[in-house]
Amino acid sequence: MFHAHIELVDVESEINTNDRTCDLSLFGCHVEPTRSWSLGTEIRLKITHKGAIFTAFGRIANVRRNGSVGVEFIDVADKDQLVLEKWMAELREEAGQHSKIS
Repeated sequence: MFHAHIELVDVESEINTNDRTCDLSLFGCHVEPTRSWSLGTEIRLKITHKGAIFTAFGRIANVRRNGSVGVEFIDVADKDQLVLEKWMAELREEAGQHSKIS
C-alpha cells in the first residue's frame, strides 16, 4: 500500500482534484478520487510523499465500480523517474520487513 497526496489535472478542461493514492507501481497508481473520471482522460499528475514530489503525464486507464481509478504514467521525466524508483525501493524494503515479522 502506498498512501500519498495526489493532484490530478484534466489536460483538456484544466479541472483538477486533490486526492489520495492507495497503491503505486513503476507504471501507474491507483487513486480514490473525489470526482468521477472518464476512461482515457489525459491528465497531469503530481504526487507528494515524504517531502518528495513526482510529476508526470498520464491517463485514466481504468475506472472501477466503486469510483476508484487506475492511472497509467505515460510521460515521466528522468528526475521524476528517480523519485518513483526511490519510493518503490522503500515499498519493497517495507514489504520485506513485514514478511520477517509474520
